[in-house]
Amino acid sequence: MNLKFKTHKLIDSDQQGTIEKTVLFLQKSNYNIVGTTATSILFNDDGNNKAYSDRFMGNRINKGMFEFAGKNGLLEISLTYRFSIFPSLIQLSIIGAIAFIRTGFTVLPFFIIIVLVNVLIFLFKVQLVRNNFIGDIFREQE
Repeated sequence: MNLKFKTHKLIDSDQQGTIEKTVLFLQKSNYNIVGTTATSILFNDDGNNKAYSDRFMGNRINKGMFEFAGKNGLLEISLTYRFSIFPSLIQLSIIGAIAFIRTGFTVLPFFIIIVLVNVLIFLFKVQLVRNNFIGDIFREQE
């Protein structure tokens, strides 16, 4: 499952111009960050600079998860974060079906609770990634 978060644009500018940010885990050189969203960074594109990432929230990711696109003379880098929820749901469904066949309806409420808890954990992970991308990865230089 590919998740691409769409949120409002966070543009930090003061009276002198755009505040430059330090982007942790995303190596940059000669970029001026213009704006960010939950999963995208907007840079001034001033040449043959390259942006890449090795790690995101402790997980290895590859360059293919970043989409590069030009927009009005600016370079936009969007992150697509991948969660694998389907294998665990398939496994959970098989276990639930076997338990349902062996015990009947007595296991059904527990199975529904387990599925709901797994969905809530998944939604929590989505929110955690989104909040960390906004709050932790973009920081002002100290």
